[in-house]
Amino acid sequence: MKECPDSDPHRCALYAYTDEGDHIGWHYDTSCYKDRRWTLLVGFQDDSSARLVCKLHTKNPGHNQIDLSLKVAPGTLVLFNGDKVYHAVTPTKANESRYMVSMQYVTNGDMNPFMRFVSNMKDSIAYFGLKKAFFPPKRS
Repeated sequence: MKECPDSDPHRCALYAYTDEGDHIGWHYDTSCYKDRRWTLLVGFQDDSSARLVCKLHTKNPGHNQIDLSLKVAPGTLVLFNGDKVYHAVTPTKANESRYMVSMQYVTNGDMNPFMRFVSNMKDSIAYFGLKKAFFPPKRS
């Protein structure tokens, strides 16, 4: 595994849950890379009732689905293949806060140009805005 390319805005991100109701809905970390992308979550600070919730084996016919609910305490590491694990973060309540670092790793950093466009459009709409998706800041 290696870090996602510098141009990927998911390479390293700090997620701050500071307002009542902050959450992330159910999703897969769908990767447009030519091989697998792995998500590493690091608990930084968590004074909340929010949980990382996961549904395992949703794409594995013949397997029973397994539901998980995890408090990602400070210093806790969670590593998973986001293409395979259906996951969400439950909403925070009033006066709660939660800070997580998310890092993305790949087994192959190549992506065909059309899939790069699809990935940028998805990011621009869902997360970052058009400017950051298409003109990411230079890393020093």
